[in-house]
Amino acid sequence: MRLALLLTLAACCCAKKVVKQNFDVIRGDSAEDAVKFNRPKLVKRDDSTAEMVLINAQTFFMTNVTIGTPGQSMGVLVDTGSSDLWVQDVDNEYCDSTSDSSKRRVVDIDAFEFDKRDDIGGGELGGYTETVTGSSTADASIPTFTSGCNKYGGLDTSKSKSFKKNDTIDFAISYADSTAASGYWAHDVVNVAGVDVKDLSFAVANVSNSSFGVLGIGLTGLEATYVGSTATSSNHYQYLNLPYKMAANGLINTPAYSVFLNTASSSEGSVLFGGVDHSKYTGSLETVAIINTYAGYVDSPIRLEITLSGLTIASGDNEETLASGKFAALLDTGSTITYLPLDLLEAIANTIGASYSSSIGYYYFDCSIANDYKFTFDFTGAKIQASLSNFTLVGQGFCALGVSYSGDDSVILGDNFISNAYVVYDLENEQISIAQADFSGGSEDIEEIDSSGVPSAVKAASYSSTWTSDDDVSIATSVSLEATSNGGIVTASSGSAASTKSGSSGSSSKSSKSSSGSKTTSSSSSSSSSNTNSKSEGNSLKPTAMIAAVVLLMASAMAL
Repeated sequence: MRLALLLTLAACCCAKKVVKQNFDVIRGDSAEDAVKFNRPKLVKRDDSTAEMVLINAQTFFMTNVTIGTPGQSMGVLVDTGSSDLWVQDVDNEYCDSTSDSSKRRVVDIDAFEFDKRDDIGGGELGGYTETVTGSSTADASIPTFTSGCNKYGGLDTSKSKSFKKNDTIDFAISYADSTAASGYWAHDVVNVAGVDVKDLSFAVANVSNSSFGVLGIGLTGLEATYVGSTATSSNHYQYLNLPYKMAANGLINTPAYSVFLNTASSSEGSVLFGGVDHSKYTGSLETVAIINTYAGYVDSPIRLEITLSGLTIASGDNEETLASGKFAALLDTGSTITYLPLDLLEAIANTIGASYSSSIGYYYFDCSIANDYKFTFDFTGAKIQASLSNFTLVGQGFCALGVSYSGDDSVILGDNFISNAYVVYDLENEQISIAQADFSGGSEDIEEIDSSGVPSAVKAASYSSTWTSDDDVSIATSVSLEATSNGGIVTASSGSAASTKSGSSGSSSKSSKSSSGSKTTSSSSSSSSSNTNSKSEGNSLKPTAMIAAVVLLMASAMAL
């Protein structure tokens, strides 16, 4: 008995303060039809036209959490691009799962009466006044639910003995894919990967047109209580969201976590709270600074953005520079594809010989070259490589480039980029460590992260050379790299380059990822002269309402 006690004490003393939460990668045209093993692809539209459509365009990272006493399990989406945990209320009358259309209620997003004030992201989504309509006739513009928006489970607050409602401020959030939710704040015990996080603040949505809740694990400066549409200069506040609460409760040492998306074809990934798994990357972990692209409005970074200082393309032994300078780049696990400034997008298309098709809304090219080109993304010295095949959408007899126009000078690196990297988010030190992902599946080599930083990580060579609103960037019109299917050596020469101004901090530089991304700059590419390059809707969960409200807070502060 004494031996057993000693072994138990030894296990407690030596247990690592890390929590591994696995998630399923599901894809579909919407949350209702998203399943594992789906892949984004282009198919012919089911009509007499020759138009192609992208299916399975939305990617979700679904995980289960348990809330309350006794625990109630539900699925939520892991999102590094937002900062709040919110779940569905089982009493949400708009989530009626009945198949009787005469009884089903629908939520009209247009009726949410979005404010038409400009947000920092350049869009028009802001706070809203809740107005919901009941209807027995489904309109194409109104999201309806055949399986109910509690498909992934909801919370019955009356059945939890530890549930506490918080009436300090209302909850409201909206995303760029036109989903929205509103309700109230609360505290309860939340179980993540078998570990109880006691007294965690989260929101309960009793009005929503989404099929699931969201587990936002971003910076606290992006919380809805601080920059949301219901927050004002007199009542806004930041709270300890999941990573910070786990640290405060002693479950992990510091608010930090690692994300491993696995290969693009994988159906599973993981978030490792409080630790880094050295078996999941090759080479060195290099640390870069999280930048504050809203420095004119807030004192600290609110989004997980870093500096992209260069992009090269190679074929065989030949490598040429596509872009150099300093771009603000958002690492966005909520985006299936990647979004780039128009000049850079066209430079890539010109270099690989892709042509723009208005019928599919993407650049297309011969599938045989997908493995002939390799990109290197340079983040102030930390470099990640990715093949053109990682950015390829397979159609019927052709391939399309899984990169679209960001709508401005910003860079949004989606899943097709992030799946090539192992990314460690150190929220406390406002740093990100990044390395080339290793998919060999070796034995776990997990080490705790503490307040001193990520173990074994080194600062990138140009760590201090970060983005500012005054930086210029240089983007090549094209580079001459004639790819060969056998990877042979070819002659390469640089094309002309155009110098453009990086977006200014605050308003016009940020992309709202709206569905209309019309070309606004001239191009040397005849194949894209009519390119509107519209971005497919619903690729990400971005809390535009929260960012928008920074303007409201700023205006309120100026009025004081």
